[in-house]
Amino acid sequence: MTTSADPLTENDFRQTLAAMDIDVSARMAIAVSGGADSMCLALLAKNLNVLALVVDHQLRLESRQEADATVQRLASFGVSAEILTWHHDETPSSNIQAAAREARYRLMSDRCRKLGIKTLLTAHHLDDQAETFLLRLNRGSGLAGLAGMASKRNLEGSLQLVRPFLDLSKQQLIDVLERSGVGWIDDPSNTSETFDRVKARNLLKKPPLEGLNSARLAQTASALGRARRAIEFYVAKWLDDCVVFHEAGFASFSPTSLTTVPEEIGLRALAHLIRFGSGQPYGPRFNKLVRLYEDLAKSEFTGATLSGVCFASDGPGQILVVRELAAAEPRAAIAHTTVWDGRFNVERTDQPLECDFQIGCVGENGVLQIKAESDGQLSIPREAALSAPGYFEGDTLIAAPHLGYGDTDKKLPVLTHRWLTSSDSGKKTYRGVQ
Repeated sequence: MTTSADPLTENDFRQTLAAMDIDVSARMAIAVSGGADSMCLALLAKNLNVLALVVDHQLRLESRQEADATVQRLASFGVSAEILTWHHDETPSSNIQAAAREARYRLMSDRCRKLGIKTLLTAHHLDDQAETFLLRLNRGSGLAGLAGMASKRNLEGSLQLVRPFLDLSKQQLIDVLERSGVGWIDDPSNTSETFDRVKARNLLKKPPLEGLNSARLAQTASALGRARRAIEFYVAKWLDDCVVFHEAGFASFSPTSLTTVPEEIGLRALAHLIRFGSGQPYGPRFNKLVRLYEDLAKSEFTGATLSGVCFASDGPGQILVVRELAAAEPRAAIAHTTVWDGRFNVERTDQPLECDFQIGCVGENGVLQIKAESDGQLSIPREAALSAPGYFEGDTLIAAPHLGYGDTDKKLPVLTHRWLTSSDSGKKTYRGVQ
């Protein structure tokens, strides 16, 4: 590990990745905005097997020109790149940075999955960590938020996000570029106090208390991160031991199992179940989560809905976790590859496309159609069947793979749940725990 006085080299970078158990011989993707941080990442990774992903958010008139210039700059020192474009009808009126971040990671994750890339590197650094800590402290975040950004975390499936610079300051990264004569692009939004992150950055430049600096705050976030990882270990263990996940996008568990672990573990596990069921990256507000946790402990519990996920009684001592039908994404066309309802990856393998497929919830009519053709039987609980994915031509359900229903004469798209993987025993395991 280098210190602030040491020049950062390619060898240092390789050693950092190796210490993080990253296979430096495998193909990797790097997120490059064109700014100093990501250009330093690209420069240090130039002799590895990397592909730079440059996202054009189309939020400023200059964005495409800057993306093209970044690709040319990367090519000048031997790094190949692709531009991914965020297509949106209009600029978000609020939380612009959050919406752009979500779109950026979705685009990069989808591209990595398409190319079979398992590692995505980003250039988040020590100063970013300190700013994140301040912002989350201001929002009243608990341990999970104050622990800051993890050096490694799962994005979806087998793709992992890796942040090798969290122990390095922004100045150290700039030093690398200046020493190598490589330029970068300064995004004007990085100096606009319209954004809270910029306000936090400026506060740290002139702190109101002695010792309130980026290094100290990042150190605090790191200590809290160790505590968070310990808790998440037991959350993952509870989910693995006590929940049965189904590839159709539903799960079941016994509410009494929540009493076998501390309340904090149970609450976090419920939050993960909601993220799994909804396909959304964030869970509900804490007070609503606590209310659900308390309701599940009651013997008279009959059901509840939270954040687009239904918790329904499934016989004595069992709770079914299913997507709320009304909250699911409407039917969507499938061109080649798409993500539907945040839960499923859909990939067409027929070239050229044979049919104008759509994907959507099986729904009430679909369930009636399947039951009519299968002696009134469903292979999964009715509540789960309603929001399971099905393929449609017009209004006609032609296949529901997870219900064993389909037109075998047609070449159907490949359908996989984004947040599940198979363990060695064949059991479906939720991979959303970071």
